[in-house]
Amino acid sequence: ETFLDQSNTMPFNKVIEVDKVNFVYEGRAKSTLSNINLKIQKGSQVGLIGESGSGKTTLGRSVMGR
Repeated sequence: ETFLDQSNTMPFNKVIEVDKVNFVYEGRAKSTLSNINLKIQKGSQVGLIGESGSGKTTLGRSVMGR
């Protein structure tokens, strides 16, 4: 059983990199993500740790293009 919809994905050949990412939810004054830089090499393991509401899910969704 496949849990992820892979119909709209890009290949992951070497690295996923984001540079100076900012995100604000509509209707909010404060940024959820501010000036985020991240580089993930293929084959590496990454964990996102933080308090509830700190933007972990938002970052993951942004990196995944959702």
